[in-house]
Amino acid sequence: HALDALLYPTSSALPAEVGKSQGAGNANRLSAYSGVPAISVPAGFSDNGLPVGLELLGKEFDEPTLIKLAYAYQEGTKHRKAPELE
Repeated sequence: HALDALLYPTSSALPAEVGKSQGAGNANRLSAYSGVPAISVPAGFSDNGLPVGLELLGKEFDEPTLIKLAYAYQEGTKHRKAPELE
């Protein structure tokens, strides 16, 4: 298969609200266990406004492709929302 990367949710559970425990379900161990690079990008927000993400898992020693894919995705979707500062 001529894939540049695999794309999957960063977590299978929604983010926990402040003061609550985060449940299991993080998928961010694939990179650590496999030894290949990964990058996470903003993918929007849950119904209650908490951020959710996607992770791209790339090929060994192919970080430049991951960065290009992540940048293209972020620029095309504009899911990132900067916090309001007072």
